[in-house]
Amino acid sequence: MQRKWLMVVVMLGLMAVGACSAWGADAAAPAKKINVVILTGGHGYDQANFFKLFEGYPDIAYTHVDLKAGGEIFDTIDNWNYDAIVLYNFNQKITEAQQANFLKLMDKGVGLLVLHHANGAYNNWDEFPKIAGVTYHFKPWEENGKKMERSGYKGNVNVKVHVADPDHPITKGLANFEITDETYCRTTIDPGVHALLTTEEPSSDKIIGWVKTYRKSNVCYLQSGHDQKAYANPNLRTLVVRAVRWVAGQPAEPAAAGAKAGAAAPRLKFFAAPAAEGAARAVRAVVLTGGHDYDQKPFFAMFDAMTGITYKHVAQKAGGEIFDNIDDWKYDVIVLYNHNQKIADKQAENLLKLLDKGVGMVILHHAIAAYQNWPEFRKILGGRYHLKDEVDSDGAKHARCQYKHDVDFKVHVEDPKCPVAAGVPDFTIHDETYKGYTVDPQVKVFLTTDDPTSEKAIGWTNTCRKANVCFLELGHDAKAYASKEMRTLYAQAIKWAAGGAK
Repeated sequence: MQRKWLMVVVMLGLMAVGACSAWGADAAAPAKKINVVILTGGHGYDQANFFKLFEGYPDIAYTHVDLKAGGEIFDTIDNWNYDAIVLYNFNQKITEAQQANFLKLMDKGVGLLVLHHANGAYNNWDEFPKIAGVTYHFKPWEENGKKMERSGYKGNVNVKVHVADPDHPITKGLANFEITDETYCRTTIDPGVHALLTTEEPSSDKIIGWVKTYRKSNVCYLQSGHDQKAYANPNLRTLVVRAVRWVAGQPAEPAAAGAKAGAAAPRLKFFAAPAAEGAARAVRAVVLTGGHDYDQKPFFAMFDAMTGITYKHVAQKAGGEIFDNIDDWKYDVIVLYNHNQKIADKQAENLLKLLDKGVGMVILHHAIAAYQNWPEFRKILGGRYHLKDEVDSDGAKHARCQYKHDVDFKVHVEDPKCPVAAGVPDFTIHDETYKGYTVDPQVKVFLTTDDPTSEKAIGWTNTCRKANVCFLELGHDAKAYASKEMRTLYAQAIKWAAGGAK
């Protein structure tokens, strides 16, 4: 009898081992169905066709709950069995107790997909814009004393969609596409979101699809999805099903049956890993200066002390002469520390070619205003320093930026998971601050300050073409260079930026 049971145990064990070897510890195809709850209410929609977006996928099971008030599904979560929540409701209310339970689910890693009009799902909950990454303004409002219009919409628009991040699991392999849909404008998008989809459609906000994290949850927002014209678009169908899987912590595309699968990608890996200290080859950086005085000796002492990094200093007289010829380019990272210089058309073209090859860029302090004559530099940086009063292409007016020397201010690590800030605690630094520059919404902010002489976002990452780009406001003179935290940020930014190099 004992031998019989032993054989059963062994057979079960072999079956378990076989299952693990076939699918991996983090299976490329989920071991069980993804249980999704879809919440609607407060807005009309084409119900029969909407739910076809979620049908026909053997790995996904959904439950539909039509909310009358807005949050009653969160009255009790003791028996919660959903891996992901899809919000498709609008302008509803959620009680404080329901809010608390919603947040408990996010603390457990329950994923969230916010679709189309659900950008305004809970207008009575101040925390919801932080969760979703967007504020839908139901009435006129004020920002820094300026009166702003309420958010707007326009139906039956032919929208040209650009895939801003072709490497993310949700958008991987998708080409730019067109969709007939309803657009939204004058919403406020959190600058910390990671942009997946953008558009130049004038009736829409620029970023129309993004991912982010909130507590322990994966969150995705897709602007598309008003009616059958949009539901029938195969690109939207692909985006929705991949987003459901991704927010649930599963691979966006399950492995084909019988395929040998590797481990699933880590949740929310937007950053390339920093170069290892013991790498066979050091990261090669070129440091460009010009157009601004600085404490040269202590500045380069920082680079001399960096392990795993070699550098060459090139002082630019005009601004872009290093890019005259890139045939023998041998650097992994470009470090900009120049200011208010110009770059010729051919030089700019060559710089973009380097970004296309994955050469990274780190933009330090006054280099926020490096190439004022080149509109593309704003896209690379993810913002703009206004050296004079000016008007954007969209008509927005900007006063010239201000600066202040010798400020002692507190730096907060907004995103400790960002590799550039890994291991760096909040700290105080004596430095120069900048006020009034524009931060574009697609960047990923990891450093902030509440000092009134500075903009709030003072460190962020961006992607441009195939390049990793990092901006750090810190770094005016020897007093700042002496900061061990800033020195760490500089070194980690260079190594992170090199992660995109080929």
